[in-house]
Amino acid sequence: MMGRRALHQLRPHLASPAFVRLVEYVEEGLFRRTMIGGVRTQMPTGSAVEASVRLALASRWITCVLRLDSDRTGWRCSDLVVLQPCPV
Repeated sequence: MMGRRALHQLRPHLASPAFVRLVEYVEEGLFRRTMIGGVRTQMPTGSAVEASVRLALASRWITCVLRLDSDRTGWRCSDLVVLQPCPV
């Protein structure tokens, strides 16, 4: 989650809960050296896109899932979750 854009540049494109979650991921710092693997998308309705992205984190693959919803102003990320293995 350490991209090339500052968080304030992304803020208009994310719903509040998704933005808060993104800030938490950035502050954790776990994703500084992450490589992107495969991307899968589906469009459950004409105004929604769901995507999953595989991320290489150390020697494991984890998944980031996003939901984008369209309204009259454009597309906005309404949900953002990173699915990680449970700590042992």
